[in-house]
Amino acid sequence: MKTNDQRKAWELLTQQTHLVLATQSRRQPGFPYTSWVPFLAHRAGAVLILVADIAEHTLNLLINEHTSLLFAETPEASASAPDEPLTVVRLSIFARAHRLELPEAEAVCQDFYARHPGLQDYHRRLGFVFFEMDLVEGRFIGGLGRARWLAGADFAASFSAAPAPAPAPR
Repeated sequence: MKTNDQRKAWELLTQQTHLVLATQSRRQPGFPYTSWVPFLAHRAGAVLILVADIAEHTLNLLINEHTSLLFAETPEASASAPDEPLTVVRLSIFARAHRLELPEAEAVCQDFYARHPGLQDYHRRLGFVFFEMDLVEGRFIGGLGRARWLAGADFAASFSAAPAPAPAPR
């Protein structure tokens, strides 16, 4: 990944707090099911999400680990042209999801809850679960006419070279 694109992708992942999660629908096979979930770009080169264990997207992930994640800056935050939504930076990633069981979840929950303090202890109190998304490949759109495919190793390299994300703005 080009250094500038790495920086832009990392900024996108650290400035946003939620992503669009697309799972394979168990109700309508062959169709994607999308939802809006909180996430953390973890320094290990993966993305962590926290979801309710009874949610439709969770049930879908337990049947089929293949997913797609969409991160996008808001048109208002776009440095290029706030009134031109097609120029915003965005990133679509193919990923494999795996549920983190309690020992693994406990190891990452402190970082996640630092980013999302309003969700503190949901995995202990409310039946929520953590999934780690292993990033396979992504499509980085740096604005209108600027697109490239990125390998999963590119994400791991940019994650490990960057500072940890700050707590989410309130």
